[in-house]
Amino acid sequence: MSCSTSSKTKYIWLLLYFVGSAGAFLLKVLGFHNIHPRRNDAIRPMNELSATMNDHVLDCTSPSKDMAGIENIYVISDLHTDNSANLEWLIQRCRNHEAENTPGENDCLIIAGDISHEFSKLEETLSIIIQELGCHVFFIWGNHEAWIGGKEMDSLGISTSLQKIQEVKELCERLGVHTNLQLVGSNNENPVFLLPIESWYDATLSLEGCEDLCSSFDSWPWVDFLRCEWPTENEIRKMCKSDDQSQFIHNDYIVPNTGRIPLGLSKWFALQNVNAISNVQKIYNNFVVDGIRGSPESTKESVSNKVPGIISFSHFLPNQQTLPDWKDPHSSIFKRGEWLDHPVPEVSAKFAKVAGSVLIDDQIRSIVPKALQKSK
Repeated sequence: MSCSTSSKTKYIWLLLYFVGSAGAFLLKVLGFHNIHPRRNDAIRPMNELSATMNDHVLDCTSPSKDMAGIENIYVISDLHTDNSANLEWLIQRCRNHEAENTPGENDCLIIAGDISHEFSKLEETLSIIIQELGCHVFFIWGNHEAWIGGKEMDSLGISTSLQKIQEVKELCERLGVHTNLQLVGSNNENPVFLLPIESWYDATLSLEGCEDLCSSFDSWPWVDFLRCEWPTENEIRKMCKSDDQSQFIHNDYIVPNTGRIPLGLSKWFALQNVNAISNVQKIYNNFVVDGIRGSPESTKESVSNKVPGIISFSHFLPNQQTLPDWKDPHSSIFKRGEWLDHPVPEVSAKFAKVAGSVLIDDQIRSIVPKALQKSK
């Protein structure tokens, strides 16, 4: 995500490890999710689960790559390789092949958006990662991938952001990069579903009590407002087959200062995730039924210990607690006086409006049945 002001960002490999429903940790040091070798009695036979997956999920990648043997899962985001320094960092990182710190042939790497708004740079970056590391790559587009305009886009005849996103997905398919739901590590003890979540922002993460800092939001130079071209709000309502409200509403609260954010767009992208989420829910519900029927002494914990994990990933944030200025993730109240303790509080307040959507949180929390959710 980007505003028209410059900033320096430090890039590192990140671990994304879901430990329960809608729970995640982003480590600030290099890490990985380890899929241990399988014990004979550890889980339901994964060939049965893989067959179930094949009934629901289309794999667009090369069949020569076997994801059943995946051992580690890495995550990174916002590479922004249209910046030459970032591209050089990536090239050097991939070529060093640091055994404990970089994905290899038995690993997969999730890239959570914002590689580049340029097709040529996106293709170059993904190709470097695939060729140098030999790992499986998963990608979900970010707001920069939705940008249009410029000589390259014009020469390709791309005139809308939805068209651009579709072209990005087709490029990924040609390169063997995954953009759909997949089960990985099914030969090992801790297999997981990897679930990309398409999304956009809708001002539902706005910081209450900070609207005075957003009075100029309509004229804020957020590049998305200049370089994205979306359907009209009436067209979006028709796409969603909905007579949705004509205002941005969250928890019965009408969100003010929404500027040029397209009403209904986040809902339309949420609809694109429904089939994949439904597929995982069906598989999880089968585990619940099998666990209950399979043994009289089955308990919620014993059943949940046999179920594949899930890592969902999006470029956008799912709730206010994940905002960079929300310093206490356990708090439901934003403490403006304590937390906006920097020289540009108005930037934080405006960014919250374009950071994500509560629809993401609603969707990822709906995936795992309550019978499988471990108590914390």
